Amino acid sequence: LLVTLAVNAADPADDDSAIPKSSGYRSSGDFVMAGRNSARGQAANVLARLISMDADGHRAALVGPSLNALAGDASLGVRAMVADVLTACLMHARPAVIAAVPPLLDTDDRLLATSSVQNLRFYLVPTDLELVLVGVDRMLASRAESVREAGGAMAAYIALEFGHADRLNVALRGDVPARVGVARLSARRLPFAGDAARAESTLRGFFNDESPEVRAAAADVALAL
Repeated sequence: LLVTLAVNAADPADDDSAIPKSSGYRSSGDFVMAGRNSARGQAANVLARLISMDADGHRAALVGPSLNALAGDASLGVRAMVADVLTACLMHARPAVIAAVPPLLDTDDRLLATSSVQNLRFYLVPTDLELVLVGVDRMLASRAESVREAGGAMAAYIALEFGHADRLNVALRGDVPARVGVARLSARRLPFAGDAARAESTLRGFFNDESPEVRAAAADVALAL
C-alpha cells in the first residue's frame, strides 16, 4: 500500500504546485519540506523509516522493484524523500539502489544539495566512488550556489576520508560557494578526519582567503575542537 501511494498518489500534482515561486524560497531545504508535506513524499518518508528497521531484508525486497519508478517522480520534493528510501535499501538491495541513482539525479541540480541526497552519496562513496564523482563534477559546475557549496563539501569528504583529492583541488580553485563547502566540512571533520593533516593545511589556507564567507566557514573549526 505504501509503495502504491508513493508511486501513484495525486499529491503533489507537480513540483511547481508544491513549492511557491517566491524569490529565495526554492532552496534545497524547501524541496525537502515540500516533499514531507505531500502524499507521495510522506509515503516515501514512512517507507524509508520502515526499511531502515528491516533486519532480514524482506521489506527492501518488496520495495526494490519499484525504486526506479520512485526515483523518477516529477516532484523534486518527492525525489528528496525517495533518496532516503534508497539509502535505507542499500544494505539489502544495493544493485537496485545503484540502478535507481541515475534516474533519481536526472533532474534539477538543486536536488543534489538536499540533505537526503548528500547522505545517500556519503554511503555510496566507499563502494561506488565513480558514481559519486560524476555527481561531484556536476555539482561544482552547477549554476546554483547551494549546489556548488555542497559539491565542495563532498569533494573535501572524499579527499579527507578516501584520499582522492582531484575534485578537492578543483573546488579549491573554484568560486566562493565551492570553497565555503570545502572549508565548512574540513572544519567540522578536523578532530576525526582520516587525513587530519590535509584538513589542517586546507583550513590554514582558508584563514587568509580573500572571501569573508570562506574565512568564516573555516573559523567553524573553533566549534569542532
